[in-house]
Amino acid sequence: MATVRLFFDIVDKNIASVYYTSKYAVKAMLKQETGGSIVNISSVAGTTPDISRLAYGVSKAAINSLTKQTAVEYARNKIRANAVLPGFVGTDGALQNMSKSFLDGFLKHVPLHEIVKPVDIANMVAFLASDKARYVTGELVTVAGGFGLPTPIYGDAMSGNIVSTP
Repeated sequence: MATVRLFFDIVDKNIASVYYTSKYAVKAMLKQETGGSIVNISSVAGTTPDISRLAYGVSKAAINSLTKQTAVEYARNKIRANAVLPGFVGTDGALQNMSKSFLDGFLKHVPLHEIVKPVDIANMVAFLASDKARYVTGELVTVAGGFGLPTPIYGDAMSGNIVSTP
């Protein structure tokens, strides 16, 4: 477990960055009186607990709550707030620093059986920011290929440990 100082450092940085960005976006949107869209970036870690990532998960759960609270508080001003919750994103750096066995094991729990690409996240952000999502607010949109949906039995089945269901 992280030290207390490290825990609060991670939580503070993750929450503060979204809080201040949202605060000043709302201020500008209220001034222009035409509404707008806030799209926060969170993580599946805010809804799906994981080992050894307590501070990160707690901070992302707080971002999810902040997003929903902002959506409720400012909906009457035509300000929408949503969050995108990426799963494991396959950036070059991430892929270079993981073993094939880790990747294979992880993908057994992803129904679409591929890693999220940065463009997948960008496309969802663009949609939520657009007028096409004009009636979407307070939503936490997971972009993770279905990670977190199936039960652990799914991963066992994908590993070949379960041949058929009863």
